[in-house]
Amino acid sequence: MTGSRPRRGARTTSFTLASALALTGVAGMAGIAHAAPDQDAPPQAHLHYSMDDIEGTTVPDSSGNELDGTISGSTSVVDSDEGRALRLPGGADGGYVTLPRGALEGATDLTVSTRVSWDGDGGSWQWIYGLGSDNTRYLFSTPSSGSGQLRTAVTANGGGGESQVTGSAALPRERWVTLTTTLDTTADEVVTYLDGVEVSARSTQISAAELLTQAATGAGYLGRSFYSDPRFKGALDDVAIYHEALDAEQVAALVDGELPSLVGLTETTAEVRTTIGTQPTLPSHLTGRFSDGYDRDVRVTWDAVDPAQLATSGTFTVDGDASGTPVTAEVTVHRGELKVDLGTDTGEFLGGASGLLYGLYADGMPTDNLIEGMGVRSIATKAQDGAQHPGSDGLEVLEQLSQSTGGDVYMRIVDYYRGFPYEWPGDTPEERYADFKVTLEEQLDLIATVPAEQLEDLVIEPFNEPEGNTHGTGRWSYDGTSWLDDPTDYFRHWDETYRTIKARFPDMRIAGPGTSILFNQVEGFLEHTVASDTVPDIITWHELSDPQTIRGSVERFRGWEAGVFEGTAWEGTELPININEYAFNYHTSVPGQMIQWISAIEDTKVDAMIAFWNLNGNLSDSAVQSNRGNGQWWLYNAYSQMSGHTVEVTPPSPGENYSLQGLATMDPDNARAKVIMGGADGAAPVDVVNIPADVFGSQVRATVREIPWTGQLGDSAQPRHLAEFTADVTDGAVTLDFGGAQLPELTESSAYEVVLTPAGVGGAPPPIRWSGRRATRPRRRAAPARATASTAPRAARRTSRGSSPRAASTSAGCGPGPTSRSTSTWRCRPTAPTTCRSSPARSTPSPG
Repeated sequence: MTGSRPRRGARTTSFTLASALALTGVAGMAGIAHAAPDQDAPPQAHLHYSMDDIEGTTVPDSSGNELDGTISGSTSVVDSDEGRALRLPGGADGGYVTLPRGALEGATDLTVSTRVSWDGDGGSWQWIYGLGSDNTRYLFSTPSSGSGQLRTAVTANGGGGESQVTGSAALPRERWVTLTTTLDTTADEVVTYLDGVEVSARSTQISAAELLTQAATGAGYLGRSFYSDPRFKGALDDVAIYHEALDAEQVAALVDGELPSLVGLTETTAEVRTTIGTQPTLPSHLTGRFSDGYDRDVRVTWDAVDPAQLATSGTFTVDGDASGTPVTAEVTVHRGELKVDLGTDTGEFLGGASGLLYGLYADGMPTDNLIEGMGVRSIATKAQDGAQHPGSDGLEVLEQLSQSTGGDVYMRIVDYYRGFPYEWPGDTPEERYADFKVTLEEQLDLIATVPAEQLEDLVIEPFNEPEGNTHGTGRWSYDGTSWLDDPTDYFRHWDETYRTIKARFPDMRIAGPGTSILFNQVEGFLEHTVASDTVPDIITWHELSDPQTIRGSVERFRGWEAGVFEGTAWEGTELPININEYAFNYHTSVPGQMIQWISAIEDTKVDAMIAFWNLNGNLSDSAVQSNRGNGQWWLYNAYSQMSGHTVEVTPPSPGENYSLQGLATMDPDNARAKVIMGGADGAAPVDVVNIPADVFGSQVRATVREIPWTGQLGDSAQPRHLAEFTADVTDGAVTLDFGGAQLPELTESSAYEVVLTPAGVGGAPPPIRWSGRRATRPRRRAAPARATASTAPRAARRTSRGSSPRAASTSAGCGPGPTSRSTSTWRCRPTAPTTCRSSPARSTPSPG
């Protein structure tokens, strides 16, 4: 052990007590003078790297426990604001420090603290530190996650099991800050602090002991991830690990000088919903603005709620205190109902969620019957004859989709290459880009042979997830520079590619940027394309997030778009959006999960594609073999048959992921309202209000079906018929009571379809079945007119064709769809209005 300056935690410091306690809510934020030094000073660190006495590849531990770190790769020692620091260069192969096993061994609770100066570039997901054993057991902090925010996470079960603490923004760049994380098994939470003041906290059941396996020879790294993320780019000083969870005052004592102080709250009211008789879950934190410019969570103390206020439906107010600021919560007590307001109009029904990534293999796989019945609007697939997957070649898929639903095919040029990241050939950046340009020209030559009517349905997507592929930091990137840090090369390549395509095909729609999430840098991309006159015809990004994030992301992009387009030829334009990957593997095929995503996508009136997880050519886990559907197929079949305009739907918990959600349409011309819903277990009333008397009269006929989960490979029969009954319309409303006398309780994995029509006279006749075979492929139906390029901005052209592509089975007549080429079964109910349902063919027709 070598000598070093005193531990930061043991220093005698003064700090603003009000700031230190802002996170606890026990003290006011004003009128408190500087306090005397904290008597509860931090304990002795179990490991402490001052970085003052680094010798060769050894980082000495000054704690007395001889837990020296070992440097690998290129590093340097530089001056910090208070001494010496270890400089790490970042990149794919930058230097890092390996921590000995003893850094974690024997710990239950944990505190990790470091002085850090982050450069602010070098890519997302750089780990400042990663403590643990491997990519299943770890605790890490990154200055910038994929969403551009400070993130701390702990897990004992891989990425899917993370408890995540997320900051309001990225770690401040190019300035020294103190970043501290505590793992507290008594409080069951992980907390992150920035310069001694809490950023946020999340609950967790994980202890430090679970992070270290018996086989682990070390305890993790400084500056390196357990995944293939870029190495940390910046400098570290005063790294300390404690085998206990420091409290707020002890964490504050790690920081010299004044702490950031609370300036005010971004909001002083909160809206909360709860069911009758259930205590509301009031927010534990509200967002506060602090003097250092970094927003943090501020803990809130609430008054007790009188149970009498929860006895009936209604609203009331609860008062609270957020570090001396009065706050209120507006509590709505409800019956757990899903409310459908037929008196509203939220826009024409789009059907945009019926998109697929690699959903078609080739002509006949899957059959047109399945494609039409699902109402497929868009598909992303590889460039023709590419190596990314067997089958699913763009122009072959185009022929089938164009002649079935008339949906759009997004042909990804970079998917010509094998591997992910894409393995484009070349030893230099120039060679790789040259090969891409040759590939693009070859694809454009092939496209020139396509019939004109099919070209209407083609979209070219030049790049996919460029920040992780062609213009990222990995081995197969252009030059190892992420476009998120320096977009110069990516913008140049985008402009050249755009102009090459438009020179050959002026009316060809081009989509981009196709990022893995909606990065903040997409706003800069939009600014650049406006200045360069290379604005994409369709905006694309992925949302492997959650349904509610889709709503927020679309709103965020529309805000950028309005600001960037203001004062330009594009002012007032809303570009078409295709969220060209959504939903996780454990969501696909589960109707009760997928309805969550469908409702968010339809709410925002965008197109979207179900992500590719397992097999290409199976309609993104909707098809079972080539001509059978699972429960997910039937959900999208019900979705594709919605018509008219969407109406406002208020679920029991608006904005809460994976709860009871739904969407609804009103079609006055056909005297029909339709609801699809799901995602919860148990009883739930469905209140349909503002039912127009001039359409439905004084009674409605309700038909209710369940679409159960049958697994990804589970062949599904048509939806289960639960009930059909007439109901009186009282004060413009009808309630369908799941879990009541007429309907069973909901099952979380199922979706439900409710159809309301005028009651009419008498009951409905039994279904009539028809089966048959069409021997030849008919001519393609004429596609509705598409807006053409003019002096107006190209973005005025929409991907929507006025109405969603509709399978012929939903027309007024009954019988096989005009493009079906295989034995089909059809269900027709010849009552006004006539509806027909196409179902996947079976080897033996089901009983009539």
